[in-house]
Amino acid sequence: MAIPNGTQLMVTSLTSFKMVDGEPILCSEQDVWKALKDVLPKKTVPDLGLPKPRSEWLAFANAYSSSPTDRATLASVKIMRGKNKLSEKKLFISGPRNWKNYAGIAMPGEPAALGGPLPLDWAYAFGNKDNPINPRGVGQYSDAWAGKPMHQIDYENAFIASPREDAYPAGFGPLPIEASSRFKPKGTYNEHWRKEEYPAFPSDTPPEQFMLSPKDQRLDHPFQTGDTIQCSGMHPNGELIEWVLPDWQARVYVTFKANPTQLIPVTLNLDTLWLIPHEELLGLMWRGYIPIEETDAYDIDLLFGALEDKDEPKTERHYQMEIDVRSGKSAQTSALMTFDDSGLLPKGQKGLLLPEIPQNVKDRIEKAFQDADSARSKSEAYDNMFKQKNSS
Repeated sequence: MAIPNGTQLMVTSLTSFKMVDGEPILCSEQDVWKALKDVLPKKTVPDLGLPKPRSEWLAFANAYSSSPTDRATLASVKIMRGKNKLSEKKLFISGPRNWKNYAGIAMPGEPAALGGPLPLDWAYAFGNKDNPINPRGVGQYSDAWAGKPMHQIDYENAFIASPREDAYPAGFGPLPIEASSRFKPKGTYNEHWRKEEYPAFPSDTPPEQFMLSPKDQRLDHPFQTGDTIQCSGMHPNGELIEWVLPDWQARVYVTFKANPTQLIPVTLNLDTLWLIPHEELLGLMWRGYIPIEETDAYDIDLLFGALEDKDEPKTERHYQMEIDVRSGKSAQTSALMTFDDSGLLPKGQKGLLLPEIPQNVKDRIEKAFQDADSARSKSEAYDNMFKQKNSS
């Protein structure tokens, strides 16, 4: 990402969890993508991996009614911080219906039965191919509207009453990437950009362009430990799904080729939530940046990530030891470390590739850490001796 005086490497860290008996249980990255598979609309990405000036939440879901014969149902999301409401949004979902002509006045027709779950996809929200926010939508017509299909997703207390209405479409997911309003205003594409900033976005690109959610799902500050997220109307069993953000913090270190032994931390903020209620899964995305010299990050030697408890942060030496063992001279030992990520996760979270690691593997891993600790202690002692000798 180009900035006025240089280039930044954007770093994102994704994790997810489910609530089990009131406690957060970490899920794998594969769990996230499997959960998204059936609810991520076509031509949609859940994140751009670019800077965000604000935090946002996105829901990837279907709306469920109590019976297939129901003609309408509700879906809602509420986010609380203690007694303070950070965000609340309610959608009204109806069965298929058409615009009716009553003495030349457009009126919504009676909905048919839903017939089953309805994807909360922008294809079912208000709009048309010329709509600057939702070019995938339906129900918006400038003329010849009588008898034509309507949208099925409305705000609960703000129904769209005319096919010509200039109304903000209702939905929970990422706005269509092709919407014309997404890139207005855009950055300055001129000779300076071509010579100094290409292939990055222009340095004066408004950062709001990189937000994906509707405007009423954006917050001014990062999400925090203890924030409560509730989803209703989006689980096949009709359950209210609730998550409480755990006391976790993503950690990322980088090393540069110019000094590969120095770990440099990247400050990360939790700025994005992915709500996937039908799988009872909540995705968390942290984001941060670090200045670099090369636009393709060729000057970066290592990018290393972990997840830890905020109230019991691990030391830099701990992570250096993890790096030493995982990237050591013994390829066999490095391979063994893929069996156990416990040292890179919050306390009590499962980091084992197998249900149980054989004792001989545990012993070899422990020996590898002891050897790495001894080697690092000797190296540090040598460095200190060298510094003292040069200072005398």
